[in-house]
Amino acid sequence: MHQSDALIVHDPRKASPQDAHLFARLAADLTSAAIAAAAVTPESNMLTRRDLCSTNILLTLVKDRNFARMFGTGVSRAVPLPTYALFCSRDSLTILFSFNVPPMISKAIPDGVGGVSSLSIAQIVAPAGCQMLSTPLHLLGLDLYNRSGRLGMKKRMQAVSVNYLKSSLARIGRIVPAFGVGGVLNSKCRYHMMRSIEERMKNERAILG
Repeated sequence: MHQSDALIVHDPRKASPQDAHLFARLAADLTSAAIAAAAVTPESNMLTRRDLCSTNILLTLVKDRNFARMFGTGVSRAVPLPTYALFCSRDSLTILFSFNVPPMISKAIPDGVGGVSSLSIAQIVAPAGCQMLSTPLHLLGLDLYNRSGRLGMKKRMQAVSVNYLKSSLARIGRIVPAFGVGGVLNSKCRYHMMRSIEERMKNERAILG
């Protein structure tokens, strides 16, 4: 575990603002996913998607605004609305590919490969693949903040292309542990908790007759 990650767990007061923002966002995403998934049926996952988007967008507005001001080039200034819109679109894609897409694509993956279920494989592959689509949105949003003015889309996309590959790999490295592995563990924990509750209610009904 990275030293900064360990600080969040053992002594949150010593964690950096950057790590605190990331930890709060990921914890809120996974918690809201578990609550929403328990509250709706598999056939009606729109509530799950809406709940996750609302939570993630709210945290995005706080986290990315602060990150842009911390690490942006030039004088700190207000984050423009197009940057917010791009960040929110980026995170909506991540949510979609982390929680809604895996059950759909798992049907096309052979089950039990290497002793791993098809859903677990999809849960790791989908968020990683999504970063190839969402990274340009992330980079364009940052460029709009860092380089204000009418530069033209061609110049902005050139800046995006320069940083695309390394930024995509970096985001995959961050997303897979959080939404891939974390999503698998989140689903398994929720499944066993729901089974335990169902068994307890079944036993109570049997006792009451």
